[in-house]
Amino acid sequence: MIRSDPVLRTAVVGLFVLACLYSLYFAAEFFLPLTLALILHLVLRPVMRLLTRLRLPNAMAAGLVVLAIVGTLVSGAVYLAEPVNQWVDDLPRIAHDLQRKVRVLREPVDTVMRATEHVEKMTEGSGPKKPEVVLHRESAVEHLITRIPGATFQAFSMLFLLFFLLAYSGEILDRAVELVRTRRNKHELRVLLGTVERVLSRYLATISIINAGLGAAIGGSMYLIGMPTYYLWGVMAALLNFIPYLGSVIGTVVVALVALVSFPTPLHAILAPVAYLACTTVEGQFVTPSILGRSLSLNPIVIFVGVAFWAWIWGPLGALMAVPILIVMKAVFSHVGALRPLGYLIASGDLEEDLPPAGSPGRAR
Repeated sequence: MIRSDPVLRTAVVGLFVLACLYSLYFAAEFFLPLTLALILHLVLRPVMRLLTRLRLPNAMAAGLVVLAIVGTLVSGAVYLAEPVNQWVDDLPRIAHDLQRKVRVLREPVDTVMRATEHVEKMTEGSGPKKPEVVLHRESAVEHLITRIPGATFQAFSMLFLLFFLLAYSGEILDRAVELVRTRRNKHELRVLLGTVERVLSRYLATISIINAGLGAAIGGSMYLIGMPTYYLWGVMAALLNFIPYLGSVIGTVVVALVALVSFPTPLHAILAPVAYLACTTVEGQFVTPSILGRSLSLNPIVIFVGVAFWAWIWGPLGALMAVPILIVMKAVFSHVGALRPLGYLIASGDLEEDLPPAGSPGRAR
């Protein structure tokens, strides 16, 4: 009955999509570490193959990879702990300096607000005053403290999942391929899995090298300008650049605020955000497109919507994983005949090269 009724079939598909979105949003504590572990697993499979060629058991190789990740994260946290703590301790002074320097811009607004309050008091009359209800809002520090246990649990869950995926996923994938009936479908599934792994590994490895170079360039620029803890802004730029568009905006705003309280004159302070924005613009418009090429190109609108969607679903980590998820989706769409029109829609570049093969549902005739 559902197959014969297109309206009912569309309604069922729509309900299924809504159920999936509901599950992703409200079960984020489960799906977030699982998705991150799957992405890292695909990226690190070439490293696992290299270690197994050295006759290391899968479990030992997976343990070494996970320990290397933990060691890198801990070393980075220890190295950056002192400057981060210094800026956190200086937040009250920074807020006071910012308020003092933007007071000139706020004076017209304050005048209007005072006039509005005066008019409201005049119109209230001499009647009894209404009781005021004051709501207690959770501060940013309190919110962060309450989220630490959940974030710690998710981090350990992701690491354990990554270990088991690296150690035992090869056997699971082989069994999944064997479940496919025809030899042709088995070959297509192996090609798809290999393509997804190759494309995602290439993207993340390339973009990591590019972001490291960008961080070094921005750190050097901040050093020449005279920004305090210049290396911290370089690391921040490298990490934020994994979030397309939004990362550059956030980094520019942060650097502008720090420069505003660090330098005595506005002319000197504006050099830091201009240099930051210039480096990210050159990287985004020239360096990354020329290195990655068309094979990993995505429509900018799709990237922007994807980043916004996954940030809404899973927060900052969702924004970080948005582009890798889109890369995987494009690889899958390009290899599944019925989904090739979707791959054509989210791609970027020459339309004729992106068109599905002749005779497919997405090709104009």
